[in-house]
Amino acid sequence: SDKKPMVNYWLHTGFLMVGGEKMAKSLGNFVTIRDMLEDYDPEVLRFFFASTHYRSPIDYTENSLQQAKNSLDTLYTALDNLKELQIKEDGEPSEEEKELRKQLQETERRFLSAMDDDFNAPLAISHLFDLSREINLFAAQELEINGGLLTEIFNTFRELGGLLGILQREQEPVEEELVEELVEMMIELRDELRKRKDFATSDRIRAELRRLGIVLEDTPKGIRWRRR
Repeated sequence: SDKKPMVNYWLHTGFLMVGGEKMAKSLGNFVTIRDMLEDYDPEVLRFFFASTHYRSPIDYTENSLQQAKNSLDTLYTALDNLKELQIKEDGEPSEEEKELRKQLQETERRFLSAMDDDFNAPLAISHLFDLSREINLFAAQELEINGGLLTEIFNTFRELGGLLGILQREQEPVEEELVEELVEMMIELRDELRKRKDFATSDRIRAELRRLGIVLEDTPKGIRWRRR
């Protein structure tokens, strides 16, 4: 037919084990993929299966599936932390950015090396966690980041994760209307604080909004805000 094949190669994993026994219909201890998908996202299942080397048996438990979900959430959290950083204007990369780029390149090299070594997916995944820790450390310092580096990190995560069918979810954007409402609410709160002469808290709100990319400007007609 003219239809493209679903895949070019099929890979058989080790036995799926339940309580020390092979999962089998005859034993009545089996669970279907359809059943699993009622409780877990497809990416969680892919992560679960990829976390064990294909030559080894896979121990199926609800706890192991939940651990797979939590681990996958950890990787997505690192990307969420990265998204919250301020994009810096053009300029020389900081030492922290240089180190992060170095870690990114090293992660890609190690990930692909692990996959080339008898499809060692568990080792490859561990390198993604190494990078996620570096991202979290960078984000914790609330540093600005070059837009090109930010895009490169997202693309690399997506590309490497795509080899295992994970990290492909589209991040849901925050609705613009909601952003506007929240900013207006913070402006009203800040104005009320200034009337009470609580200038310290008022200035903190202004600084935090600026960190998030929202600049407040005092005008004859009142406070106006814009994005940086």
